[in-house]
Amino acid sequence: MTGSAANNGVENGSAAPSPNDRDLGEQAILKRVEKYEPFTLETGVPIYYTSNVALVDHGRVSDVIIAPVVGITYAPKLQKTLYGEFTLRQQFFYYQDFSSFNFASFDALAGLVYYVPQMHNLTLRANIDYNRLTGTDNFDDFFSNVSLGLSAEIPIRIG
Repeated sequence: MTGSAANNGVENGSAAPSPNDRDLGEQAILKRVEKYEPFTLETGVPIYYTSNVALVDHGRVSDVIIAPVVGITYAPKLQKTLYGEFTLRQQFFYYQDFSSFNFASFDALAGLVYYVPQMHNLTLRANIDYNRLTGTDNFDDFFSNVSLGLSAEIPIRIG
């Protein structure tokens, strides 16, 4: 058994030379350069269950809600760990049995996100959210609101 065969083809941390090296030619190893992409598109179809459709004390009824959502976020990098955050999101809430409760929710958010890597990737977020509720088949609002959101989050990696 030769020395290179005993070392599984490795010598000094590199591939051991072989008589066929000239046949392979010169090879370049390329490394992907990470580039920050500021746009995020989100879409999904969450399904919810409620045990009290009309939010009443007596005569409660349950239903399933299908709520397709689509949104886009633009998060420009302002500094090393400081980002802007601008989101537009539209979601529809369709009740399976009680369709008279169907509605749509539009959100426009603007704010800042600050990441603190030295504190377990703590995320600090502040944004203003304009929310407007309408029917699913018209743009007549029956509720609108502006709110200030402040949050602190620590992500926990699983796996």
